[in-house]
Amino acid sequence: MSRGKLRFAGWVLLLVIFCMIFATTGLSASKVVTIKFANWGSLEKATEGVFKKMVADFETANKGIKVELVNLPYGDIKQQVLVILTGGDVLDVVQAERPMVNTYISSGYLAELDKVFDKKYLSDFYPNVLNDLRSDGKLYGIPWIVCPWVLVYNKDLFAKAGLNPDQPPKTYYEVFYYADKLASLKDKDGNAVYGIGETTASVPVSGASLYRLLISFGGGIWDEKGNVNVNTKGNLEAFKYLKNLQEKRFNPEGAKLKDLRNLMAIGRLGMYVDQTWGTGGVFGINPEIKPQIGVAPLPGFGNTKGVSNMNAHVLCIIKDSKYRKEAAKFIQFITSKETMINLYNSTSFFAPRISIDNLPELNDSFLKAAKPSITTIKPMEKQHANMENAYLEITKAAQRVTVGNENPEVVVKDLDAKLKEVLK
Repeated sequence: MSRGKLRFAGWVLLLVIFCMIFATTGLSASKVVTIKFANWGSLEKATEGVFKKMVADFETANKGIKVELVNLPYGDIKQQVLVILTGGDVLDVVQAERPMVNTYISSGYLAELDKVFDKKYLSDFYPNVLNDLRSDGKLYGIPWIVCPWVLVYNKDLFAKAGLNPDQPPKTYYEVFYYADKLASLKDKDGNAVYGIGETTASVPVSGASLYRLLISFGGGIWDEKGNVNVNTKGNLEAFKYLKNLQEKRFNPEGAKLKDLRNLMAIGRLGMYVDQTWGTGGVFGINPEIKPQIGVAPLPGFGNTKGVSNMNAHVLCIIKDSKYRKEAAKFIQFITSKETMINLYNSTSFFAPRISIDNLPELNDSFLKAAKPSITTIKPMEKQHANMENAYLEITKAAQRVTVGNENPEVVVKDLDAKLKEVLK
């Protein structure tokens, strides 16, 4: 072969190599990353459309990232996420309720987030809300929507009972007085009206509500040293309050939150305590009752203000995710102004980001009166994987003093011993 032909063949070979390198680089540059988002919102009618839209909008704005919705039923999501992760399958982002986060932390599945998100983004969250998602000082979740416990009441029933609809009770002494007045009423069919609804059913969410009652009375689970100490004056007063409600027949016996929402929707309940998003359940049953419903911050005990534990939808990143950066970008997108406004139109909540919570689009007249509730959220003194079981023990104690008519002092002592075992 001549020297010219050799030179030509060399150039051809270089061209082929160059094309191969370019093709490989081009494929790498155009590679699409897919993150898996385990959630329950895309399965629920109220939020299904919002979830699909936010994923579509995110993918449009981020061409190199796809989001796969891993749709899991609300009642099973914690267990199914644990099964998926234990089996070695991959998830990147998980939607969780607050108590679920403790289980994921203790199982070692969550990524620490302080270095995943920048300080400017994190500084926009209400500090008390964000700090509730810390364990040993490390952040493991981003609050998405916040729904503290609030007092929900029927303005029309207030007026019929001679109470001022614009002045809901501010203390539990007043709650008892108001409940007495309301319980003297009958509905349009002659059925008895309950004065106040406190959920005491054997489910964790009822225990979470009762925990909020304990801390509002100055009690709780842990003392200042971080030790379980339930045998306190505040807790005793809270259980005496529940017993008094039962004796006066003010409170529906053993009710779940859905039972209380139904009674409120049909005009047979004067007041009850619920998370802000729970009011959507009332309106779903009876849309026409919305003008009659008011919300207010939790009552206090004596001179103290009402206190709420945190109730929130939380977004977590799984520790073994290969795409933490992309997962963080997705979380920032769905906690942004546009997505939060769309989500707000489907349910009632407070935004955990201060700049967004103050937007006029998220401040309708219905929730305005209860807005101070977000600043009264008290971070849990300690995070524990067995918190849901602790909540169930609190419901058992509540049932003992109400349905069982037992002595609150005995019940509180027994609860103290039980929680020392459950939360050791």
